[in-house]
Amino acid sequence: MMSECYLCGAPATTKDHIPPLGVFPQPRPTDLIKVPACEKCNHDSSRDDEYFRTSVAAISGDSPQSMTLLTQRIIPRTRAKPGLAIQLLLSVQQVDVCSGEVFISGVDQHSHWIGQECVQL
Repeated sequence: MMSECYLCGAPATTKDHIPPLGVFPQPRPTDLIKVPACEKCNHDSSRDDEYFRTSVAAISGDSPQSMTLLTQRIIPRTRAKPGLAIQLLLSVQQVDVCSGEVFISGVDQHSHWIGQECVQL
């Protein structure tokens, strides 16, 4: 029985790593989960994988793993494909952080805070 792509259901011709292989610095684990994927879905998700890796490394501070990812993967890829850095920078938004409060963001571009103690970052 031929397996199906986990994203679109087409015949699977490759295996995709979950989480993405590029999230791990070298040496990478050898026991990562692989799922069946078609070539198109596997290839089309690679830019999302890079964006995910960069975002995770950015919010992880200066941990040894983040610094290794930065030097091994993120800086070289950004030099080779500057569009990723541009996409990431364009997605940055102001964030309001409230302690113990709830933020409700509507699809109508209106946002509401339920509470009072907020800090803008």
